[in-house]
Amino acid sequence: MKFVSRVIAMMFLPAASAIGAVETIEIPWSQTASMGATNCCTYSSLSWWNGEFTYTQKCSSYAGSCIGSKRGAFWHFDLSSIPEDASILYCHFKGQTEFSDMGGDTTVGIRGTSGSLSNTMAYSVINSPEWQYNGYFWGGTFNFSLPANIVESAREDGMLTIYTYVSNSGGVDVHNTGPNAARLSIAIDVAPVIGACCMSLGQCLDSLTEEDCAAKGGTWRGVDSSCGLVECEKMEYAQLHHRIVGGSMLSTGEPSWTVDVFAAVAEGDRVEAVAGNSLQQKMISSTYGFYQDAYGGPTSKEINPAFYPFAPDLHLDSRVTIGALDMTGDPFDENNLGVVGIDWEVFESGGDLSVGNGTWYVLADQEQGVAQPFVSQDCSEQYGVRIARLTAMGLDSTIMVEALVQGRDEYGEPWQDLVDHTFAYEEVQDCNGNQVSDTCDIANGDSQDQDGNGIPDECENVCEGDVDGDADADVDDLLLVIGSYGMAGDDLDADLDGDGDVDVDDLLSMLNYFGGC
Repeated sequence: MKFVSRVIAMMFLPAASAIGAVETIEIPWSQTASMGATNCCTYSSLSWWNGEFTYTQKCSSYAGSCIGSKRGAFWHFDLSSIPEDASILYCHFKGQTEFSDMGGDTTVGIRGTSGSLSNTMAYSVINSPEWQYNGYFWGGTFNFSLPANIVESAREDGMLTIYTYVSNSGGVDVHNTGPNAARLSIAIDVAPVIGACCMSLGQCLDSLTEEDCAAKGGTWRGVDSSCGLVECEKMEYAQLHHRIVGGSMLSTGEPSWTVDVFAAVAEGDRVEAVAGNSLQQKMISSTYGFYQDAYGGPTSKEINPAFYPFAPDLHLDSRVTIGALDMTGDPFDENNLGVVGIDWEVFESGGDLSVGNGTWYVLADQEQGVAQPFVSQDCSEQYGVRIARLTAMGLDSTIMVEALVQGRDEYGEPWQDLVDHTFAYEEVQDCNGNQVSDTCDIANGDSQDQDGNGIPDECENVCEGDVDGDADADVDDLLLVIGSYGMAGDDLDADLDGDGDVDVDDLLSMLNYFGGC
């Protein structure tokens, strides 16, 4: 018993923005019966209650005698199993006829009702349905669309009664038991269970589900809680995190380690100033002092990357900043760092930085103050702003950073927070050069380590002879070597032996590697 597809196609879903968690529930009938006729074609009363089949047929007579009485089919559904806070998106009346050739012209009516199925109720559905369909009823399995708004309104009555009359003199039996028994299939939009969420930095976020709060790293405060009614333990706006760049990278070979220090804040926040005042004076210290390059300076504004080729240790110079690594603004378009009231003499001599009445800062409209995603040394994924790159002398040294950090939240409201962080060196490997340790890449799922040796698989799966980087050594790579034949210089992809030119040795190597990956 399947209705024509054009009826189903007329259904429309609500806008996606109105849908929360969508679930489908199926409601079995609570009562079913057929209504027979005493004088062949005039309905009389309900009978054939709750049987294996519910039967419907038209009346027919022959030579003035009734040879088949009219019967209408009724199914009574209890809507109380629909959650109170859910709304109905769409609804179907589903089932299966006993035989696939059963069918005929059909009338279907529905009405919200209450209590038990009765004769009076059945007549109300026949004579004054809240919605009625006249069409054709095909045999077999059926899936008939009902208007969601009518079913939704029937929830106030508690029950929904469906009347079906198929004008087939042979009659139609609809299964009431088995996997395709007559039933309502209702898709509902379940309102999310929301509450307040206390974040690790102290902010309170309203209207989050428990799952969304956990995904943000927060603590959910319960159903229907709100930030106006809960008190998060401590209102912190910023925390200090670090990420080790590497160890003993100075060209002199002296034991040292280089680290980036970040002010971690909420996503959408800004960091605009790092300061020392009467509340927070001592700012940056190291057990054995800091490396300071002769070509560098105390802030990122004095680091000129054009000097890197002849001053290779300059990129390890200890400096403070807001976001940018050097005077170009890297990774931003420019560096607008400003400084007020700081004496750099001791720091530039390799000692501590102590500030009692000064700050380095950027203005509120400058991009480099916007929090960016980064991975901390503890492998946590954070949002924050780099405030220093430091190279500490001695692998057994400890760095301490203290500061008054000032910024703005995502709504532009200013905040201040006193922060401190003490940390020591730990050896890191970064084989793929993404500025995240291999350990964190693997732990966070950004790299695979199928053999479990602690080395990301992409660092081990090297294809010799792969000039074009597509993980094989084929005719395209051979053509690139031939096309580069006779060239000389640094970083030539076709220079397979790394001797600074592309010659016959590279061509022979390519022929040897050909087809090997």
